Amino acid sequence: TDLSEYIIKPALGEDPGILGALQLGIEALSNGAEFCYFCDNDNVSFNLTKKNIEKSGFNDKSAVYLSDSHLFLKRISNKNKFDCIFMDPPFGNDILYKCLKFIGNNDCLTDSGFVVVETSSDNILSDHYGKISLEKQHTYGYVSIYIYKIASDTFESIDNR
Repeated sequence: TDLSEYIIKPALGEDPGILGALQLGIEALSNGAEFCYFCDNDNVSFNLTKKNIEKSGFNDKSAVYLSDSHLFLKRISNKNKFDCIFMDPPFGNDILYKCLKFIGNNDCLTDSGFVVVETSSDNILSDHYGKISLEKQHTYGYVSIYIYKIASDTFESIDNR
């Protein structure tokens, strides 16, 4: 199943609703994703994520980690390639740039994989991070959604954060 039909198009439609990695991950599982990793650095969010996954009935199709997302990506990406990575870090947190650079400079995505980022609309992201390139970007009020895919050509990121 091409999950971009279920996830990306509704997310970028007229009413994006509340977009968060948890909601998108559960939606992906609901639409046929085989497995989903969730990672949060905050204890309250971590526990809420576990509770929502349990209520949704996806305990056997997911794993939840209490960790810094950059460190989590470093640990897990040497064993896995991802079809989709959803990122919704706290606004104003530089972890987003570290993660995008890591994803773009390492073999984290499958050939058809993509990255969806939710960030503040005043946070302008680069068009390229290593091997990933901006596919689409939409702004809804104070929130922007960026979608990156593996580029046919590799570019140097100009984002020095």
